[in-house]
Amino acid sequence: MEENINLEQLPTAVHKSKKRFNWFWLIPISTCLITILILYQILVQSGVNIQISIKQGHGIKVGSPLRCKGIDIGEVTSISLSEDFNRVIINALINKASMNAANTGSRFWIEYPRINITGIGGLDTIVGPRYIRVIPGRGKIHKKFIALNEAPVDQLSSNKHLEIMINANKRDGINIGSPVFYRQMLIGKVISVNLENDSTSVLFRISINPAYALLIRENTLFYIKSGASFKMGIRGIQFNADSLQTILRGGIHLAVPNIPGDTVASGTHFKLTEEVNEVWKLWKPNIPIGSQLLPPNSPLPNMKKLFCKTKGMHFWNSDINKKTWAIVENKNIYFFKSFLDGNDQSLSFEFEGQTIEFKQSDLIKSFSHNSDTLVSLALPSNVVIKIKKPLLRILQKRIMQKPENTIIITANTQNGIALSKKQLQKIKDGRWRINPSVPLNLDQKGAAILSRKDGALVGLLQIDSEKTAYIFPITK
Repeated sequence: MEENINLEQLPTAVHKSKKRFNWFWLIPISTCLITILILYQILVQSGVNIQISIKQGHGIKVGSPLRCKGIDIGEVTSISLSEDFNRVIINALINKASMNAANTGSRFWIEYPRINITGIGGLDTIVGPRYIRVIPGRGKIHKKFIALNEAPVDQLSSNKHLEIMINANKRDGINIGSPVFYRQMLIGKVISVNLENDSTSVLFRISINPAYALLIRENTLFYIKSGASFKMGIRGIQFNADSLQTILRGGIHLAVPNIPGDTVASGTHFKLTEEVNEVWKLWKPNIPIGSQLLPPNSPLPNMKKLFCKTKGMHFWNSDINKKTWAIVENKNIYFFKSFLDGNDQSLSFEFEGQTIEFKQSDLIKSFSHNSDTLVSLALPSNVVIKIKKPLLRILQKRIMQKPENTIIITANTQNGIALSKKQLQKIKDGRWRINPSVPLNLDQKGAAILSRKDGALVGLLQIDSEKTAYIFPITK
């Protein structure tokens, strides 16, 4: 007997289709990824776009180059006028390799042919294109800049220069940037030329280098001397000329009597002497000069520029040439170990006209810090005898516990760079970070830093790969 079967209770088979990946979508996805990658590479390699505002365009054009130390680092991409028509707005693209030229503190100006108050410049633009020149700063990347109206007269004055006023009946070819001489040595510059408030005379504002400030006394005489002179005598015509700079821009000279008067302060007024007396040439006052930013009789470090040439291991770095500042003390020479880049091969220094061969095993660790190590090397006897004994003495050294006014010293003590305590910030590892506004460069690495309070050596100038400057302590 057949049983009745309820069809509704029987299981029903369900067909499920297997989802398969459609390889067709790989084409648009790959295309998008490649496009994004190409765009990223273009953006990364194209560099940085900056905007420069300036009063006059001086014939600059789209495509005109941006140059740093004679090398093209970018070009002008567009030029327009500001909304009020008072300034020219220049957009430029700086190459990726030179992006650090667009830092806070960078200075831009347009180079064009000129013979004016700042001297001769831009002569290469007579036959070539006008271009924008830049002196890089040391801050962070910046996008907008206000350009200088003309090439800068570098560091004409600072708050430590002696500034005096000279009244004259007429300008006599003196301009901003005109030199000031003593015994034909440049000791200062003119930083402004104006009429007196009552318009009765011309007023020159003069900046005297701190190293020569003691030459300016109450009885110091100032006069203008022509850059060129002619003399006719038995032997014919004699032509004497100073530098081309003096001929074109004029110059102020000074004379100091054998018995110098009292020193003067900034703001003191002098009268320009119109008639020159030949007796002044016979005056030979005994006046000490040097860095007036340090206490009297402060011992200065013996700084030497080291040039190192190493032989590489491979054909692509067969010769490596580097240079740094080093201190000579007690018949030893001290410098940063990072100067050698860990190279363990035979090395050589050019020092006092001689080549000194050595190995890293010859170096003695003087002071170790997590950022670098100060090492010393004993100088050969034939080199030591060439150095005066006072320059081999042991210097006074100490740690700087709190911000102090200091000075950066290299071989030329008269060009020391003053550091205000407000420009220093102590960091956790014991070093002092120097404000990026201070004009420093890699060529000054290793320079001595002295306290302006007692003349003690408080550290060495350290500049890392990011161009950040520090005071590196040299003692615990």
